[in-house]
Amino acid sequence: MLKINEIKATGKQHFVVPIDTGDNVDITMHYLPAVKQWTIDVQYKAFKVNGLRIVKSFNLLSQYASIIPFGILVDSSDTVDPFLIQDFSSNRCEFYILTADELPVIDDFIARKDST
Repeated sequence: MLKINEIKATGKQHFVVPIDTGDNVDITMHYLPAVKQWTIDVQYKAFKVNGLRIVKSFNLLSQYASIIPFGILVDSSDTVDPFLIQDFSSNRCEFYILTADELPVIDDFIARKDST
Protein backbone atom coordinates (compact mmCIF):
# COMPACT_ATOMS: atom_id res chain seq x y z
CA MET A 1 0.00 0.00 0.00
CA LEU A 2 1.39 3.36 -1.04
CA LYS A 3 0.06 6.42 0.75
CA ILE A 4 -0.21 9.53 -1.42
CA ASN A 5 1.00 12.32 0.87
CA GLU A 6 1.22 15.09 -1.71
CA ILE A 7 -2.48 15.98 -1.76
CA LYS A 8 -2.86 19.70 -1.11
CA ALA A 9 -5.88 21.89 -0.34
CA THR A 10 -6.17 23.01 -3.97
CA GLY A 11 -8.96 22.43 -6.46
CA LYS A 12 -7.06 20.43 -9.10
CA GLN A 13 -4.05 18.22 -8.70
CA HIS A 14 -2.22 15.72 -10.87
CA PHE A 15 -0.01 12.83 -9.80
CA VAL A 16 1.95 10.21 -11.68
CA VAL A 17 2.19 7.21 -9.40
CA PRO A 18 4.49 4.24 -10.09
CA ILE A 19 2.92 0.87 -9.30
CA ASP A 20 4.50 -2.52 -8.63
CA THR A 21 4.21 -3.64 -12.28
CA GLY A 22 6.73 -0.95 -13.25
CA ASP A 23 4.03 1.10 -14.99
CA ASN A 24 2.64 4.48 -13.99
CA VAL A 25 -0.89 5.53 -13.10
CA ASP A 26 -2.02 9.07 -13.93
CA ILE A 27 -4.32 10.48 -11.28
CA THR A 28 -6.07 13.84 -11.42
CA MET A 29 -8.12 14.94 -8.43
CA HIS A 30 -10.74 17.68 -8.58
CA TYR A 31 -12.43 19.45 -5.70
CA LEU A 32 -15.96 20.67 -6.49
CA PRO A 33 -16.82 23.38 -3.94
CA ALA A 34 -20.43 23.86 -5.06
CA VAL A 35 -21.25 20.27 -4.05
CA LYS A 36 -18.47 19.80 -1.48
CA GLN A 37 -16.95 16.68 -2.98
CA TRP A 38 -13.78 15.32 -4.49
CA THR A 39 -13.68 13.47 -7.81
CA ILE A 40 -10.91 11.59 -9.53
CA ASP A 41 -9.77 10.80 -13.06
CA VAL A 42 -7.58 7.69 -13.39
CA GLN A 43 -5.65 6.56 -16.44
CA TYR A 44 -3.59 3.37 -16.72
CA LYS A 45 -2.48 2.31 -20.20
CA ALA A 46 -5.73 2.16 -22.26
CA PHE A 47 -7.96 2.19 -19.17
CA LYS A 48 -9.53 5.51 -18.21
CA VAL A 49 -12.24 6.55 -15.79
CA ASN A 50 -13.27 10.18 -15.29
CA GLY A 51 -15.27 11.96 -12.62
CA LEU A 52 -15.45 9.13 -10.12
CA ARG A 53 -16.59 10.49 -6.76
CA ILE A 54 -14.05 9.93 -4.00
CA VAL A 55 -15.71 8.26 -1.02
CA LYS A 56 -14.45 6.29 1.96
CA SER A 57 -13.86 2.89 0.39
CA PHE A 58 -11.72 -0.23 0.68
CA ASN A 59 -11.28 -0.04 -3.09
CA LEU A 60 -12.80 2.72 -5.21
CA LEU A 61 -11.85 0.80 -8.34
CA SER A 62 -13.11 -2.66 -7.33
CA GLN A 63 -15.48 -2.89 -10.31
CA TYR A 64 -12.42 -2.71 -12.60
CA ALA A 65 -10.39 -5.43 -10.82
CA SER A 66 -10.34 -7.68 -13.89
CA ILE A 67 -8.88 -4.82 -15.99
CA ILE A 68 -6.31 -3.07 -13.79
CA PRO A 69 -3.65 -4.43 -11.36
CA PHE A 70 -4.16 -1.87 -8.59
CA GLY A 71 -6.83 -0.28 -6.46
CA ILE A 72 -7.47 2.88 -4.47
CA LEU A 73 -8.29 2.82 -0.77
CA VAL A 74 -9.71 5.95 0.85
CA ASP A 75 -10.01 6.13 4.61
CA SER A 76 -11.12 8.80 7.05
CA SER A 77 -10.65 9.33 10.76
CA ASP A 78 -14.43 9.19 11.11
CA THR A 79 -17.24 7.69 9.03
CA VAL A 80 -17.62 10.72 6.74
CA ASP A 81 -16.56 10.82 3.08
CA PRO A 82 -14.09 13.53 2.01
CA PHE A 83 -16.07 16.75 1.58
CA LEU A 84 -13.75 19.62 2.52
CA ILE A 85 -10.90 20.86 0.35
CA GLN A 86 -8.45 20.32 3.22
CA ASP A 87 -9.62 16.80 4.15
CA PHE A 88 -6.52 15.13 2.66
CA SER A 89 -3.97 17.81 3.53
CA SER A 90 -5.20 17.81 7.15
CA ASN A 91 -5.00 13.99 7.24
CA ARG A 92 -8.65 13.61 8.18
CA CYS A 93 -8.79 11.49 5.04
CA GLU A 94 -6.05 9.32 3.56
CA PHE A 95 -5.55 8.10 0.00
CA TYR A 96 -3.66 4.88 -0.82
CA ILE A 97 -2.74 2.95 -3.96
CA LEU A 98 -3.24 -0.79 -3.45
CA THR A 99 -0.91 -3.27 -5.15
CA ALA A 100 -2.07 -6.32 -7.10
CA ASP A 101 -1.01 -8.52 -4.17
CA GLU A 102 -3.17 -6.53 -1.75
CA LEU A 103 -6.36 -6.67 -3.83
CA PRO A 104 -7.29 -10.31 -2.93
CA VAL A 105 -6.65 -9.57 0.75
CA ILE A 106 -8.99 -6.57 0.62
CA ASP A 107 -11.61 -8.58 -1.32
CA ASP A 108 -11.42 -11.39 1.25
CA PHE A 109 -11.78 -8.91 4.11
CA ILE A 110 -14.84 -7.32 2.48
CA ALA A 111 -16.40 -10.74 1.83
CA ARG A 112 -15.93 -11.78 5.46
CA LYS A 113 -17.26 -8.46 6.71
CA ASP A 114 -20.35 -8.71 4.48
CA SER A 115 -21.09 -12.26 5.65
CA THR A 116 -21.36 -11.28 9.32
